[in-house]
Amino acid sequence: MIKVRNSKLETRNSKQITFLLYLFILIGLFFYSFTQVDLNLTLSKTSFLSNIQDFFQNIGYFQRPFSTFLYLLIIFTLYTLYFVLLRLVSKDKLLEKQLWMLILATAAILLFSYPAFSYDIFNYIFDARIFTKYSLNPYSFKALDFPQDPWTRFMHWTHRTYPYAPAWLLISIPFSFLGMGKFLPTLFLFKLISCFSYLGSIYLLGKILGKIDKAKKLLGMAFFAFNPLIIIETLVSAHHESLMIFLTFLFIYFLINKNKKPLSVVCYLLSVGVKYVTAPLLPLLIFGFKRGLTIILMIISLIFVLTKKEIQPWYFLWVLPFIALDIKKWSMTISTFFSFGLLFRYAPFLYFGHWDLPVPMIKFWVTVIPVILAFLILLFSHFFNKSIRKRHNI
Repeated sequence: MIKVRNSKLETRNSKQITFLLYLFILIGLFFYSFTQVDLNLTLSKTSFLSNIQDFFQNIGYFQRPFSTFLYLLIIFTLYTLYFVLLRLVSKDKLLEKQLWMLILATAAILLFSYPAFSYDIFNYIFDARIFTKYSLNPYSFKALDFPQDPWTRFMHWTHRTYPYAPAWLLISIPFSFLGMGKFLPTLFLFKLISCFSYLGSIYLLGKILGKIDKAKKLLGMAFFAFNPLIIIETLVSAHHESLMIFLTFLFIYFLINKNKKPLSVVCYLLSVGVKYVTAPLLPLLIFGFKRGLTIILMIISLIFVLTKKEIQPWYFLWVLPFIALDIKKWSMTISTFFSFGLLFRYAPFLYFGHWDLPVPMIKFWVTVIPVILAFLILLFSHFFNKSIRKRHNI
């Protein structure tokens, strides 16, 4: 009896330590994000806050080796804790209520982080601003057409017109109006879209798995919710893929509820209207939802885009969420190591401050090596388990 009590106490203490470490590293990621504030952007004119911004920018732009070390420390720790959390869930040592407490804390901490690793959100904001401030069509006008606008100082890709599907523009315009032309409120309103999309996606993922694979419901939710790539690209960088994922999960949820087929069609169209990459999921409307087919179709979509563009870390958001619907050891291992490699691709830029040589070569190897390691681990695990089974048979 005493041993059982001690075991339960140790489990509870280890969980509390894991939770505290996880929250601590998220707070670290929150503060680290401000090391990447663009040098042409002043977040606050208050001298005290401006001095704090200068302090963080000094680390990000003028102490690059130290900044890179901090980033890698955060990423390594996040992935270590990710594996610990997945193990807790797989051992039924993490309740759904505890899972949701961590998920809500993750969203709350990172909602107000700076979009450190991508300028895309600034383009989303300005695309909507062209309509709300200048009453013009962002499909016809670009940021470069408004050189007098102070928001163009910290933007990249100012030379392009609106490149996305129309649904994203229609959804983002009201948030631009709510921002009332003020940068910070508008920025965090746009981040709020990603935050709610992240939470909504996890909720829908749980609902879907509750219908098709109840035994793996919590594992699938944890696999998605705590993956550092998901966290960084949706909650920190706030890519609009987060809304695409939410709408696609909503499409699948209505699809498996056969009396709600019309709603599934609407959600499918909205998902494609946010990001064209979900268009290949059309066969699901004909043949019904099939987990393997969904993953294959999204991989095809990703490969098609990669024939035209270099892979970006957030592109894997087109596939990773749907792996959570079909949890298998091999797919979890490969996708997790691949996501780690993708986040590692930011490190050489943080160190060198540019994308020229030798950065492309480093980016290639840090992406490929984790995948090779994943295959080697799976191969070793297969032969090890096989030898164990042989010994027991003997």
